[in-house]
Amino acid sequence: VSSLTADSNAIAYDRESHTVTLSGSDFAVVYDATGNKVMSSDSAEFSISHLDAGVYIVKAGNSTVKIAK
Repeated sequence: VSSLTADSNAIAYDRESHTVTLSGSDFAVVYDATGNKVMSSDSAEFSISHLDAGVYIVKAGNSTVKIAK
């Protein structure tokens, strides 16, 4: 599990289940490595298993984390 915490917001990614968990925020946007928006979620926990393998940027509240799937 990789995670980032900033200003009481946290983004955690479980590589095994391909699940992103948010703390302190209930909305996130996921971008691919080229900056294109590939999905958004209004849930505190969501799966990115349907996305192709690659690098993604998850932004939630004041936090941003880079995920390698």
